Amino acid sequence: MLAELVRSPDVVEGRLTPEQMHALLPVAVRGDFSLLDLKDFLGVCQRAGVADVSEDGTAAVRPEAQARFRVTFL
Repeated sequence: MLAELVRSPDVVEGRLTPEQMHALLPVAVRGDFSLLDLKDFLGVCQRAGVADVSEDGTAAVRPEAQARFRVTFL
């Protein structure tokens, strides 16, 4: 999923909402991952340091090689 998402410059630059990202995915991938699955995945990516979610609902997803170190307190 991450590899598919980071193929789009709009995803990497944080200009898309999860709904728009889901629409960009290939049909075969969309068939396997619902919008809710994608939103959950973005949450995991955010905790892992490879995504940032803005207050306006858009998200930026970075390739794994560009992950940012993040400490999360639960």
